Amino acid sequence: MKTTSLANILNGCVPLFVFIQGIAVLNAQEILTSFTTNDPYKAYVHFAVNNTHFLANDEMGNVYAVFVDSARQLTVFTRTGGIWLRQVVAAALPSETFRSPAIQFYQGRLHLAWLVLTSGSSAMHYARGEPVSTGTYRWEVSSFAEAPIKGAKYLTMTVPDSAFSPLMGFTEPDDSRARLFHESSECSFSPLNSGLGAWMRSSDISVASDSNIIAVAWEEEWDVARPRTRLVFTISYDGGNTWFPTQNVLADGPTLGGDPCVAVADSLVYIAYHRPLIPNGSDIMVARKLPASAQFELLDFGNGELGKVSKGWLPNLASNPSVPGRIAVSWERTDGAYFDKWEHQVGMAWIADAGMPQPQLMLGPETTSPPDDTAVYDLNSNVVIAPDGRTVSWVWVNVVETSPTKAILTLFYKEKEFSVPTLTGEGQAGQQLYVYPNPTQGPLVFSQPQTGIRIYNTSGKLIYSMEGEATAIDVEWLPAGLYYVKTLTGQGKFVKRD
Repeated sequence: MKTTSLANILNGCVPLFVFIQGIAVLNAQEILTSFTTNDPYKAYVHFAVNNTHFLANDEMGNVYAVFVDSARQLTVFTRTGGIWLRQVVAAALPSETFRSPAIQFYQGRLHLAWLVLTSGSSAMHYARGEPVSTGTYRWEVSSFAEAPIKGAKYLTMTVPDSAFSPLMGFTEPDDSRARLFHESSECSFSPLNSGLGAWMRSSDISVASDSNIIAVAWEEEWDVARPRTRLVFTISYDGGNTWFPTQNVLADGPTLGGDPCVAVADSLVYIAYHRPLIPNGSDIMVARKLPASAQFELLDFGNGELGKVSKGWLPNLASNPSVPGRIAVSWERTDGAYFDKWEHQVGMAWIADAGMPQPQLMLGPETTSPPDDTAVYDLNSNVVIAPDGRTVSWVWVNVVETSPTKAILTLFYKEKEFSVPTLTGEGQAGQQLYVYPNPTQGPLVFSQPQTGIRIYNTSGKLIYSMEGEATAIDVEWLPAGLYYVKTLTGQGKFVKRD
């Protein structure tokens, strides 16, 4: 195996150490942590996998990352004002292994989940953090649930409104079964088996929520000709009390693909996944579920390839309730087979107008690990989108195999600000459009005069247009629901009440 030092990867600029406060910066890339491990795939222990989440943000623009450090401690980094602050939440006992941490910021609190593995069981632990000061939280740690399974993996968590009770899912060893737990007990439809095909196994569960809308998607292997993986989902609109029947992700039949990652923003639900190619490789796909739709539909970027963002594997997807029509995606970028790991770089994309008939796709920068060096590759990307709808932040794990038995893992962070390009025919500048009162029962008032006003429903259908200038329009005739409004200079949303 070819040996490459981390110094070569970083152009000899950055030493190896963990920062308590402050950060190392290299070409706008920030190093959160770096350490040596005796197993390159410990990246899947110390950090969550792509379709789960070890990165989060809040409405103030702060970013949070959780991981298991080299001392086997569950550690949270808070990025505020360009500075990273570190806090240790829990430490593993000698007989324990912490694995696959997940994080979510919701309703003013941080929520953490992680697996605690012992010789014969896999326990899910949960911690809720109340803010004390910037970067410091008072943690309430509890054991959420336990299963007599050795080596559970890929833990995922979400926190809906219902009494802030989280849902947690994981995959059993050998990708045999995916399972979902709620309020310390297993959900009635878990272990997950859709019954839609000749089921063999399930894995790679992804969960997400906004308010009391919860989406759950997972991968199943069916007893069919290869490729065998199919994608299915279920959804709850009441915080997990009742669930709709499991369905194929896409409406045109069994959905070929794997490694789903779901996101919910307002009443829009999104999914990213990889679609395998024959004989080799995979496409990164993105689809949406509109409120009136039973299943997902692929986004139409106008490029003749419905839903396709790029080539690669293991996507991570993010939305933000403040801007439900904008999402971000990251993935492991490679043209070849997944286990050609030295080809892996990390790609990312920003998507605007994702709830509209013609979403706009903008690809961001890719990482630059040498693709021809079998000792160096990038894994486990995570992504978040800020409440402004423009700033995208993402992290990834760079792996440098220094020998057949040792590797250096480095967690990188980067962010980029995007803006909506002008749309042909509408002159859409993409600025945030402020309307009030919101919700409204009467006229809709703009913060400044607008021209070229158009209103769309959540299915993307144009239901109102006016070319002249106005400071307010009558929307009392509209049925109750969520609507999107566009003008020549901006876009926004409003809720119509009865």
